[in-house]
Amino acid sequence: MKLIILRGKIGSGKTTLQNLIVKTFHFEKVEIDEIKIRKYGTTKTCVPSVDFKEAGLLAKRLLLDGHNVVVEEAFLQLGHIQFLLEGLENVKPSIIYIRLECSEPTAMNRKIGTLDLDKHTILGQLGRPVDNIDGELLFNTDISTSENIIEAIRDRLTN
Repeated sequence: MKLIILRGKIGSGKTTLQNLIVKTFHFEKVEIDEIKIRKYGTTKTCVPSVDFKEAGLLAKRLLLDGHNVVVEEAFLQLGHIQFLLEGLENVKPSIIYIRLECSEPTAMNRKIGTLDLDKHTILGQLGRPVDNIDGELLFNTDISTSENIIEAIRDRLTN
Protein backbone atom coordinates (compact mmCIF):
# COMPACT_ATOMS: atom_id res chain seq x y z
CA MET A 1 0.00 0.00 0.00
CA LYS A 2 1.51 3.24 -1.17
CA LEU A 3 0.13 6.75 -0.81
CA ILE A 4 1.63 9.75 -2.56
CA ILE A 5 0.71 13.11 -1.08
CA LEU A 6 1.41 15.70 -3.75
CA ARG A 7 1.46 19.28 -2.56
CA GLY A 8 2.49 22.78 -3.56
CA LYS A 9 1.25 26.24 -4.31
CA ILE A 10 -1.06 27.17 -7.16
CA GLY A 11 0.43 26.72 -10.63
CA SER A 12 3.29 24.48 -9.51
CA GLY A 13 2.12 21.55 -11.66
CA LYS A 14 0.37 19.33 -9.11
CA THR A 15 -2.53 18.24 -11.31
CA THR A 16 -0.26 17.58 -14.28
CA LEU A 17 2.06 15.46 -12.14
CA GLN A 18 -0.85 13.65 -10.49
CA ASN A 19 -2.16 12.61 -13.91
CA LEU A 20 1.33 11.50 -14.94
CA ILE A 21 1.69 9.41 -11.76
CA VAL A 22 -1.67 7.76 -12.44
CA LYS A 23 -0.65 6.97 -16.03
CA THR A 24 2.93 5.87 -15.29
CA PHE A 25 2.49 3.91 -12.06
CA HIS A 26 -1.20 2.93 -12.31
CA PHE A 27 -2.16 4.71 -9.11
CA GLU A 28 -5.73 5.71 -8.35
CA LYS A 29 -6.29 9.39 -7.66
CA VAL A 30 -8.40 11.15 -5.10
CA GLU A 31 -9.67 14.45 -6.46
CA ILE A 32 -10.15 16.95 -3.64
CA ASP A 33 -11.32 19.53 -6.17
CA GLU A 34 -14.17 17.17 -7.09
CA ILE A 35 -15.17 17.01 -3.42
CA LYS A 36 -15.19 20.83 -3.26
CA ILE A 37 -17.20 21.20 -6.47
CA ARG A 38 -19.75 18.59 -5.37
CA LYS A 39 -20.21 20.24 -1.97
CA TYR A 40 -19.81 23.95 -2.72
CA GLY A 41 -20.07 24.32 -6.49
CA THR A 42 -16.53 25.74 -6.66
CA THR A 43 -12.92 24.85 -5.89
CA LYS A 44 -12.45 28.17 -4.07
CA THR A 45 -14.38 27.05 -0.98
CA CYS A 46 -12.93 24.46 1.37
CA VAL A 47 -13.36 23.32 4.96
CA PRO A 48 -10.06 21.48 5.47
CA SER A 49 -11.09 19.64 8.64
CA VAL A 50 -14.06 18.14 6.81
CA ASP A 51 -13.07 18.01 3.13
CA PHE A 52 -9.54 16.70 3.62
CA LYS A 53 -10.77 14.02 6.03
CA GLU A 54 -13.34 13.01 3.40
CA ALA A 55 -10.51 12.70 0.88
CA GLY A 56 -8.66 10.52 3.39
CA LEU A 57 -11.70 8.26 3.71
CA LEU A 58 -11.85 7.90 -0.08
CA ALA A 59 -8.13 7.10 -0.17
CA LYS A 60 -8.62 4.57 2.63
CA ARG A 61 -11.28 2.69 0.63
CA LEU A 62 -9.01 2.55 -2.41
CA LEU A 63 -6.02 1.41 -0.35
CA LEU A 64 -8.06 -1.32 1.34
CA ASP A 65 -9.19 -2.45 -2.13
CA GLY A 66 -5.51 -3.00 -3.01
CA HIS A 67 -4.80 0.18 -4.95
CA ASN A 68 -1.96 2.63 -4.58
CA VAL A 69 -3.25 6.21 -4.31
CA VAL A 70 -2.13 9.74 -5.11
CA VAL A 71 -3.81 12.74 -3.48
CA GLU A 72 -3.13 16.26 -4.72
CA GLU A 73 -3.87 19.51 -2.90
CA ALA A 74 -1.94 22.60 -1.80
CA PHE A 75 -1.46 21.10 1.72
CA LEU A 76 0.75 24.02 2.68
CA GLN A 77 0.13 23.50 6.39
CA LEU A 78 0.97 20.27 8.20
CA GLY A 79 -2.39 20.46 9.97
CA HIS A 80 -4.15 20.09 6.64
CA ILE A 81 -2.25 16.89 5.93
CA GLN A 82 -3.21 15.67 9.39
CA PHE A 83 -6.89 16.04 8.46
CA LEU A 84 -6.28 13.83 5.42
CA LEU A 85 -4.46 11.26 7.53
CA GLU A 86 -7.34 11.19 10.05
CA GLY A 87 -9.49 9.74 7.28
CA LEU A 88 -7.00 6.88 6.94
CA GLU A 89 -7.54 5.70 10.54
CA ASN A 90 -6.15 2.19 11.14
CA VAL A 91 -4.60 2.05 7.65
CA LYS A 92 -0.84 2.52 7.48
CA PRO A 93 0.31 2.95 3.88
CA SER A 94 3.85 3.80 2.95
CA ILE A 95 3.64 7.56 2.34
CA ILE A 96 5.72 9.53 -0.13
CA TYR A 97 5.48 13.29 0.20
CA ILE A 98 6.20 15.35 -2.91
CA ARG A 99 6.24 19.14 -2.96
CA LEU A 100 6.33 21.17 -6.16
CA GLU A 101 7.45 24.78 -6.42
CA CYS A 102 7.74 27.26 -9.26
CA SER A 103 8.40 30.94 -9.75
CA GLU A 104 5.67 33.55 -9.57
CA PRO A 105 5.83 34.29 -13.33
CA THR A 106 5.48 30.58 -14.11
CA ALA A 107 2.49 30.23 -11.80
CA MET A 108 0.89 33.31 -13.34
CA ASN A 109 1.42 32.01 -16.88
CA ARG A 110 -0.06 28.64 -15.95
CA LYS A 111 -3.09 29.94 -14.03
CA ILE A 112 -4.13 33.38 -15.18
CA GLY A 113 -7.56 33.16 -16.77
CA THR A 114 -8.19 29.59 -15.60
CA LEU A 115 -10.68 28.47 -13.00
CA ASP A 116 -11.96 32.07 -12.74
CA LEU A 117 -8.70 33.09 -11.08
CA ASP A 118 -7.48 36.66 -11.30
CA LYS A 119 -3.98 38.00 -10.67
CA HIS A 120 -4.84 39.15 -7.12
CA THR A 121 -6.17 35.71 -6.12
CA ILE A 122 -3.13 33.94 -7.56
CA LEU A 123 -0.68 36.31 -5.85
CA GLY A 124 -2.52 35.86 -2.55
CA GLN A 125 -2.11 32.11 -2.73
CA LEU A 126 1.52 32.37 -3.80
CA GLY A 127 2.28 34.52 -0.74
CA ARG A 128 1.22 31.86 1.76
CA PRO A 129 3.95 30.14 3.83
CA VAL A 130 4.67 26.42 3.39
CA ASP A 131 5.48 24.00 6.21
CA ASN A 132 8.37 21.63 5.50
CA ILE A 133 8.24 17.84 5.82
CA ASP A 134 11.41 15.89 6.52
CA GLY A 135 12.26 13.52 3.68
CA GLU A 136 9.83 14.92 1.15
CA LEU A 137 10.82 15.05 -2.50
CA LEU A 138 11.06 18.70 -3.55
CA PHE A 139 11.04 19.86 -7.16
CA ASN A 140 11.14 23.27 -8.80
CA THR A 141 9.04 22.80 -11.92
CA ASP A 142 10.71 25.78 -13.58
CA ILE A 143 13.81 23.60 -14.01
CA SER A 144 12.84 19.97 -13.30
CA THR A 145 11.47 17.98 -16.20
CA SER A 146 8.58 15.56 -15.88
CA GLU A 147 10.99 12.75 -16.75
CA ASN A 148 13.35 13.71 -13.90
CA ILE A 149 10.49 13.88 -11.42
CA ILE A 150 9.04 10.53 -12.52
CA GLU A 151 12.47 8.89 -12.20
CA ALA A 152 12.87 10.24 -8.66
CA ILE A 153 9.41 8.91 -7.78
CA ARG A 154 10.25 5.54 -9.34
CA ASP A 155 13.40 5.38 -7.17
CA ARG A 156 11.42 6.23 -4.05
CA LEU A 157 8.71 3.66 -4.87
CA THR A 158 11.25 0.85 -5.29
CA ASN A 159 13.29 1.63 -2.17
